[in-house]
Amino acid sequence: MERPCTSSKEEKRAVQAIISYVGQTSTADFAVPEGDSKKSSSEDPPCPLMHSGKRRRKEHKSSSLVTSYTSKIVRKHYHKLIGSMTSNPSLTHLDLTRNNVDATMASALSKMLEKSTTLLHLNLSHNKIADEGCLAITGALAKNMDTKLRELNLSYNMVYNEGGISIGQMLRQNSSLRVLKLRQCGIFVEGAKAVMAAVARNATLQKLYFANNSTWIDGADVVAQMLAVNTTLNYLDISKNLLYIDGTKAVAKGLIVNQTLEELLMSSNEIEDEGAKALSAALRMNKSLKLLVIHDNLITGKGAKHIAQALQKNDTLQNLHLCDNSIQASGTEAIAKAVRKNLGIKILHIAANELNAGGIKALTRVLARGGSVTELNLSNNKLEDEGAKHLGAMLATTPCIRDLALRRTRFYWEGAAALALGIACNNSLEALDLSYNRLQPEGVGRLASSLETNFTLKRLLVRQRESSGSVHSGTYAGIEKIMGEYLQRNINQDIHEMKLALLMGTQKRVGATSALRKSLRNTAIADLRPLRHVWQFLWDSKGGAF
Repeated sequence: MERPCTSSKEEKRAVQAIISYVGQTSTADFAVPEGDSKKSSSEDPPCPLMHSGKRRRKEHKSSSLVTSYTSKIVRKHYHKLIGSMTSNPSLTHLDLTRNNVDATMASALSKMLEKSTTLLHLNLSHNKIADEGCLAITGALAKNMDTKLRELNLSYNMVYNEGGISIGQMLRQNSSLRVLKLRQCGIFVEGAKAVMAAVARNATLQKLYFANNSTWIDGADVVAQMLAVNTTLNYLDISKNLLYIDGTKAVAKGLIVNQTLEELLMSSNEIEDEGAKALSAALRMNKSLKLLVIHDNLITGKGAKHIAQALQKNDTLQNLHLCDNSIQASGTEAIAKAVRKNLGIKILHIAANELNAGGIKALTRVLARGGSVTELNLSNNKLEDEGAKHLGAMLATTPCIRDLALRRTRFYWEGAAALALGIACNNSLEALDLSYNRLQPEGVGRLASSLETNFTLKRLLVRQRESSGSVHSGTYAGIEKIMGEYLQRNINQDIHEMKLALLMGTQKRVGATSALRKSLRNTAIADLRPLRHVWQFLWDSKGGAF
């Protein structure tokens, strides 16, 4: 049903209320996200167009205008709204995601950016600013020598090569940006070259999100040159950039020289085994990379063996993501043997790699003997009950696995029973995902019983896909209640121990920050959801929230 028309007087009153709110509020953030909302701070005047929506942003105090209808009203008077923002001296965060911001609105916004000295974060993703709007925004940032902007998000705007070139020109002059997000911006070779050449000379940028563009092989050469020169960039996402084998070889050459990049994402570039071999050669020399993500790259067991050989000599890589390839049993066993010798690897994701029970047997046989892997993802592999039995035996003896994901691995209640035996003896596992397997009530019941003697597991997912012939969810209600009580018991016990450790100053892994102390004094902390966020926050080695 269409929304009834609003008279000009009502529209005028609505716009005036919004502008008045923006001008008066003392909050540091202003957001106009589609379908999002937040309650305003008690210190600020109530926003006239806010409601309690389903989607909520954690740890982000921002005033939000809601409904597409309201956004349309705002767009008609955007120049007044932007003028009100300009007069607000405390504005530090501006979020205009999914608001149909076009080139004209971007041009008006650029006038504010020319004068702003307080704005730190600007999000214009999922809009229609095009190349003209991009030229206006980057031109304003280049002119403003006093800008404090730290993060700029232009993702999902088709700025094309012209916009990429203007972004490159801005980066040559800007000295404040730390994070630049340019996902799926329609930037091709020439624009990519301009951006990467500018990043090579930029001395402040730390994170560059450049996924889903078209760098191609020619652009990859410039990426390699940038990596060889740049000394500040620590995060680079060039997934889905049509690099192929030759482009990957070029990037690998840059990695050999680079000693500052810590996280590299290169998924969906069809690098194949030859590209994996080139990356393995770079890993032997590189001493800074901690995260390597190469999902969906047509890598087989041969390519996995090349990477495994590099892991035996590399002692800095901590996270390896190889999902959606085809490394099969041979590649998995090679990776497992390398991980056993390389005690630096903490996270290993090999989901959707055509693994079967034989491959899992080889993996668990190696991991049971030792290693440092704390997070293992084997989802979307055909493990079946036989593979689950091998994993159960490994859990009974392995003291290092803390997070295990087995979504859609095709095992039944017998496999769940085997896992339950391992869980009952395990004293390290904290999170287990068994979603979308055919566990049946008997398998779920076995898992619930195993928690009676397990005091470490705090997150257990057993979501089941219901079909016309399946058992209704009500059948699991009693079992889920028992599971919840055991999981809550484990969380409460650890929180109590950490409280004592914090008071006595004996827990080195818990940061003694004011935020953490306040959280630990809160007696209701065990009731927060989701449980995993509570646990991760408390165990963050830096003492802050993830």
